[in-house]
Amino acid sequence: MPLHDNRYFITGAVFDLREDNVVETINGEPVPTGGITSKGVEVSIAANPVDGFNLRGAIGLLDAEIVSDNEATNGNQPRNVPDTTASLWASYEFQNPESALRGLGIGSGITYASNRYGDNGHVNNLGETLHGFELGDYTVVDAGLWYYLPVGNGNRFRFDLGVKNVTDEEYIVASGGNTRISVGDPRTFYSGVRFEF
Repeated sequence: MPLHDNRYFITGAVFDLREDNVVETINGEPVPTGGITSKGVEVSIAANPVDGFNLRGAIGLLDAEIVSDNEATNGNQPRNVPDTTASLWASYEFQNPESALRGLGIGSGITYASNRYGDNGHVNNLGETLHGFELGDYTVVDAGLWYYLPVGNGNRFRFDLGVKNVTDEEYIVASGGNTRISVGDPRTFYSGVRFEF
């Protein structure tokens, strides 16, 4: 939904989904059993309040539950699924053609995911915690700097310099079960050059 001279866009979704015949691993064997229900809401906004300044944000709230014939997982939250996700990115690029800074841009963003379980069998029917494990929540900050260098006739070079995971957050992206997890990248510096024509 565009607002205020198309400088603000808001989108939203409310959903109630059911996925059937989900495969679970029971005693080391893959078995189709029951399904997963997912209820939630997502809202995102894109804003350009002034020329050169861009703002992007989103939040999602999710209630996911396993519906299974397997008593060890029935009613549990599926592995790798957070209750809350959120992101925010802001950037500014100098636009004034009279300025020596024209084409220079800077931006930063933050991504958040709430705690997730590493497996499906973490709570039983009595609400007792079993052998399952948690992956924890995480917040990752990224930042970047870029510069456009015109080379005539609408062609230009773009130079990029940035840092991913600025705070060097130690976090787990996802779990592949009891014997495998994916660890998030540490602080990473990058650069690049691109020619646009």
